[in-house]
Amino acid sequence: MKNLLFFTLILFGILSSCNKKESCKDPNALNSEITGGDNSICRYTNVIFYAGSNRVGGNGDILDKIEVYRIFIDQEELVGTISDLKEFTDAPIGCANSLNSIRYELNTSTDIRFTTKYYYKNATAENGGTHIFKAASDQECIVQNLTL
Repeated sequence: MKNLLFFTLILFGILSSCNKKESCKDPNALNSEITGGDNSICRYTNVIFYAGSNRVGGNGDILDKIEVYRIFIDQEELVGTISDLKEFTDAPIGCANSLNSIRYELNTSTDIRFTTKYYYKNATAENGGTHIFKAASDQECIVQNLTL
């Protein structure tokens, strides 16, 4: 009888642990469930930076590479580099990884600032503008073309 009770408790423990629903207490997370959950498994909006071209705007100079940096109060941190630039590249579909793209998860509810640096084949360089993004519970991906 003790073995049957022990076996039943073990089986119940295994089955109840298999059906855990992914949830998160952060209202800005994609899988937010305010009523409870485990914050360690929150999923957030992703920004997909991509190069739709090997030129920036109306500039006739051909790009060699684009660097994307996250801006902090007193420093910048390199997020990624796009270096295989084509004359024309389609935008990524949804959140899929694609050629000439950088993915970054917005894992906070505050604004996150990014800047770009453009390096040209003629050995010149220029700083790009600032892009500001924020995680949103209803938006899985934000696609940002860096060459418009």
